[in-house]
Amino acid sequence: MLKPGTILITGAGGFIGAALAEHYLAHDWKVVALVRKVPDGKRVGVSYHQFELRKPIEATLLRGVDVVVHAAYVRSEQAPDAFRVNVGAATTLLDAALGERVRRLIFVSSLSARPDARTVYGRQKHAIEQLFLAAGQTVIRAGLVIGKGGVAEEMRRYLRGRRWLPVVGGGDQPVQSVSIEDLIKSFDAVIAKDVAGVFTVAEAQPVTLREFLLALADASGARARPVPVPYWVVEAGVRLASLTGLRVPIARDSLLGLRDLRMAEVRPSLERLGIDVRPFWASLRALGDP
Repeated sequence: MLKPGTILITGAGGFIGAALAEHYLAHDWKVVALVRKVPDGKRVGVSYHQFELRKPIEATLLRGVDVVVHAAYVRSEQAPDAFRVNVGAATTLLDAALGERVRRLIFVSSLSARPDARTVYGRQKHAIEQLFLAAGQTVIRAGLVIGKGGVAEEMRRYLRGRRWLPVVGGGDQPVQSVSIEDLIKSFDAVIAKDVAGVFTVAEAQPVTLREFLLALADASGARARPVPVPYWVVEAGVRLASLTGLRVPIARDSLLGLRDLRMAEVRPSLERLGIDVRPFWASLRALGDP
């Protein structure tokens, strides 16, 4: 069982960050939530602070903190200098936290993190991973997170009631997911065991993108018919939308990420942490109505 302490979470207003804040608050931890905008409805027991990645963190916020979870980031479609901002913010956060003798720092990364990633997202995740690992800290690479929020939930709501299911690039790409509940178990294990290194957390056996989308459509109440769409068609549409100011359900960086999907080996990480990850269909079934 985890011994309660103080945890600071950057990006605590986002899907993963908010879920972690709720979890540790429920387990009697003191939660310091760094958010872009302090919410009107504050949770009792959570200390909220406005936080911007372009500005250095106040060292006083880190005093007495046992664990830092870094989940905040700027999207490349929101800022052309996203890579520089995200890596720079991680550097200053690490320096400040280590200076205040924080026991464990955990970076929330992704299966897409690689030095040769096509996406800004994947390259910046990899660069920040290297910073945390060089400092003897921890990286959790999460698969596609399924829960009441995040990308999977956005996709589910988009599909609800639609007749057509666009399957980009043929749909043979491998997808490995993790429920938000199982992902949180990995944070508990890292903190309890006080372990450093990279931990890849997702279901061991991937499914195809086509299979995942069909299950997602079914979970959203859609009886959609799959329609294969070549990459170049979607890419042309995204490029046209960016020129005309139209909003589309997929960003260019996300489209590039579909080309980069690869199977990740997760078993050594799950064994070291002592946790299991449920299959994608079980995660979707647990969501209920969208």
